[in-house]
Amino acid sequence: MLRNSGVSTLPIAEQSLHDVAHLYDNLRDSVRGDALFLVDPNNPTGFSLLKHGRAGSPRWCASAGTTTSS
Repeated sequence: MLRNSGVSTLPIAEQSLHDVAHLYDNLRDSVRGDALFLVDPNNPTGFSLLKHGRAGSPRWCASAGTTTSS
């Protein structure tokens, strides 16, 4: 969908999402754009932030000063 709309994408390493205690630091160091799109569960590995409950919830957008929409 993004590619068909002409949006350039950059991947982030799934490993940067594995340690919930450092999630926000890792995202701050990894994200190089104006938006963050997460596929959860990740394909093909099946990794999900939801396995950690709310602790894995990416509230990072608010703390980074970006907006989100659902």
